[in-house]
Amino acid sequence: MKKFVNDEKVVGKWQKIAVVKNKEDFFEGNFEDEAIFNINELYFLPKGEEYWIISWTKGFIYLKDRQLPYEIIGNNMFVGIVDKFTGNIDDWAVYEKVDNKVYSKNEIRIKDDTNIPFINDERVVGFWQTVDFVRNFSQFKPRKKFWKDDLVVKKYTFEPDGTLLVEINKTISIVRRMNWSKDVVINNENSTVSEYIIKEIDGHEYMFVEWKSGDYIFGGVVKGYYVFRKN
Repeated sequence: MKKFVNDEKVVGKWQKIAVVKNKEDFFEGNFEDEAIFNINELYFLPKGEEYWIISWTKGFIYLKDRQLPYEIIGNNMFVGIVDKFTGNIDDWAVYEKVDNKVYSKNEIRIKDDTNIPFINDERVVGFWQTVDFVRNFSQFKPRKKFWKDDLVVKKYTFEPDGTLLVEINKTISIVRRMNWSKDVVINNENSTVSEYIIKEIDGHEYMFVEWKSGDYIFGGVVKGYYVFRKN
């Protein structure tokens, strides 16, 4: 376990304002592409509590097991962007403090409105098998799989009453119960509503469903779509 050392100066919310090659570049106005480090907001929760993939201790931020040093200079925090292969700091992300509030994990997460009445959609009722995961629609090719790793979701079963059974692909398959309505998949446990779109490609129906993982819940970004083919 990581040993936690407190740092009262950092507790609260921070907003990214720049990415620079060297700390001196910030004060000279020489900025890099902000997309180099895409975490736009940082929350330092009490006692280093983890949210999403982020936790911390004095002097360091952890992205899972990746350790990034931080340094406060004046009113700004400089976070070293460490290359996970070389261990070198390639750039610095610069943040300014928004507030000193003591946040809880529940306060900072996005919660979609899941209070959606059921509207039937005859197109989706039945069994849909996972075939791929893509970042955008154009990456999907029926005869060439885009996603090389294992897919977490194995199958969706849309029942006529608005129940959705989700089969998770683990050592032993697990079936979770969710809900659906026309054009959306509803996850009450995670408070997310994901849109689905059905496309006919080469004579077959495929469903693209937004994947709202921690990247969305804590980062506000939908990183891709699960792709299903109707059985």
